[in-house]
Amino acid sequence: MAIFCAKTIRIGSEMVVLFAKVRGGRFLSLWNVDTVADVDECSTGSAGCSADASCSNFAGGFTCTCNDGYAGDGSTCDGKPV
Repeated sequence: MAIFCAKTIRIGSEMVVLFAKVRGGRFLSLWNVDTVADVDECSTGSAGCSADASCSNFAGGFTCTCNDGYAGDGSTCDGKPV
């Protein structure tokens, strides 16, 4: 039985989707390389960062970082501004 895999990777400043066909651990083929537009989760509000965090977008993802004086994972930040 063949397994079909899709992987989104960054090549330079572009995101591309690579599709591969694998059988028994052997690579069979690679095809359909499509460019994927980056979604800016920070500007769309879909990142889920705390109101006390800053959001940084990059090709293929984003990071939420608690502001100075706050601690947490970026989704939740506790503390008071300094």
